Amino acid sequence: PPRPAAARAPTAPAPATRAPATPEPAGAAPLLPDDAPRWRALAQFASAYILATGSDGALAIIDQHAAHERITFERVRQQHAVRAIERQRLLLELPLALSPAAREVVHQQRSAFAAWGFEFGGTADALTLRAAPASIAAARLEAAVLDAVDHLTGAGGDDGAARDERWLITLACHSSVRAGARLSPDEQQALLDQLAACAQPHHCPHGRPTSIAITPQHLEQRFGRRS
Repeated sequence: PPRPAAARAPTAPAPATRAPATPEPAGAAPLLPDDAPRWRALAQFASAYILATGSDGALAIIDQHAAHERITFERVRQQHAVRAIERQRLLLELPLALSPAAREVVHQQRSAFAAWGFEFGGTADALTLRAAPASIAAARLEAAVLDAVDHLTGAGGDDGAARDERWLITLACHSSVRAGARLSPDEQQALLDQLAACAQPHHCPHGRPTSIAITPQHLEQRFGRRS
């Protein structure tokens, strides 16, 4: 995977899974140490988790996909709020294998797609993708368009602001590093630093925890050093 830029952790093209959006937990107990910005990445485990330590001595296990979803979600939500989702123009237009019904949605909802960072070309019967949100990996572009069509047709049962919020969660999922992606030590540390800077770092936008922490006291109990 590419090295992370200052504003985002790395992405990797791998299959995305659709998960239902759940309300963000209110007043959830922090699972990350208060000194998260001083975390030090130790290693990657099972190509899905980052092991890290903080100055309080706790061992943290971070789910790299959930953490990157949180980072990406907060970034694209801020961009969407000011109608400025970062997008990239494709070097070659991408032909889209869409059903007639999906093509009709694209034609009718071009302004909504544009607000989300998509630009289309081609003909009425042979649509192409000219530009897309910059955070989405090339391998995920067509799937992201299909998900956007679902959202715009109300497949998720939402409309208006709820629909937009649900779509931004889906966009974050498409844009985030997956389980199975190998991260270098620098990429691991960049992800931890960016997570610590989030407004709500403890849960991904679906409501799953981004990490768990294991204290030295817990380890002592498990190893029979204390009752």
